[in-house]
Amino acid sequence: MTEEKILKTAHEAQPALIQDIYAAASNPDEWQQLIDRLVRIFDARSARLLWLDQSATKVRTSYMVNTDAGYQQSYSNYYVNLCPWRPEIRSKPPGQLYSSYFDFSQSQEDFHHSEFYQDWARPQEIEHGIGGTVYQNESTTVQLLLQRTREAGCFTPQEKAFLNSLAPFLQQAFVLQQQIETIAAQNQIIGDASTRSPMPFMLLDKDGKMAYACDSIQSMLRTRDCLLELRHGRPRLRNVTLDGSLSSLIRKTLQSACGQWHSGGGRLQLPEQQQRKVSLYVAPLTWEGPLTSLTPTRCFAIVYLHDRQAATILDKTRLILDYQLTQAEAGVTELMAQGLPLPEIAKRLNSSIHTVRNQAKSIYAKTDTKGQTQLLRLLLTGSIYQPQ
Repeated sequence: MTEEKILKTAHEAQPALIQDIYAAASNPDEWQQLIDRLVRIFDARSARLLWLDQSATKVRTSYMVNTDAGYQQSYSNYYVNLCPWRPEIRSKPPGQLYSSYFDFSQSQEDFHHSEFYQDWARPQEIEHGIGGTVYQNESTTVQLLLQRTREAGCFTPQEKAFLNSLAPFLQQAFVLQQQIETIAAQNQIIGDASTRSPMPFMLLDKDGKMAYACDSIQSMLRTRDCLLELRHGRPRLRNVTLDGSLSSLIRKTLQSACGQWHSGGGRLQLPEQQQRKVSLYVAPLTWEGPLTSLTPTRCFAIVYLHDRQAATILDKTRLILDYQLTQAEAGVTELMAQGLPLPEIAKRLNSSIHTVRNQAKSIYAKTDTKGQTQLLRLLLTGSIYQPQ
């Protein structure tokens, strides 16, 4: 096919190409239609749209046209870092495609002597290519690659110019996809948190800023004498000492959600106000998206407001049935969930501290927790509470 015919077809198909691009923002599977169309228009032998890690050294997933699954697997496992064009692609400005014939330092003759060509490209009759990074963020690199046979010839500067005219639309579509994913991730996390526990809560994003708060939390934040407030979008305590503890707890919890810290969250007791004993419980949450997610792992922290006098009680029947607790152990668990220390529990139950400690050990073993903080986290993020 001549260059003139290819460019004529490309300009006629431009509206359809742009439509494919924006359709993929809300439905990533539509990327397949885009590269199918590009292969037909540009007389390409094959094409791949790759989702890689941020450094572009590991393939996470891909959309392909006319690419044998075995060759793609060997590419992902080995040849991805032997491709002679790849180091230069990583160093070239993103948002553009580059012709393997015109835009790279390696000559075609040297390319023919490379292991990549001899063992991977040549058996597939791949002679020329055009590719580049079309989108990149802090966790993902997306690269578009089209290949041609020797008979079809190299990608010309005019063909490259047309393909690069699509780059702004591609980048905008990926930005939209990122925004859609953010909303979907937060909605899923909020829905899960709402069904797990009746406790009021707020959701914090990876920067510690409030992404969501239930109605009761929002109402509380508007109260003038509330100990909790927002500063620059982040939850803070008016008590300076406790505020430092809360900030540290949130920071470590978010690091835990992102796999950078071994922490299950924790509880912070607030000063008693109007005879109400309130504590904040902070827990890590991680959202795992599909492989085509531009941010496949999203880190959140959830902050529960635990009011001992709130109109919620532990469902002892569920405790007994779900964890095979005895009646006595369920009673101890209920008091532990209020944050009471074991000596106080023993006093309230008119029991010995030795008995209560043995019951606590049994509770930890049956609930697969390692202490009162982990037990409280399990109860708050589970479905053991019921309306009073």
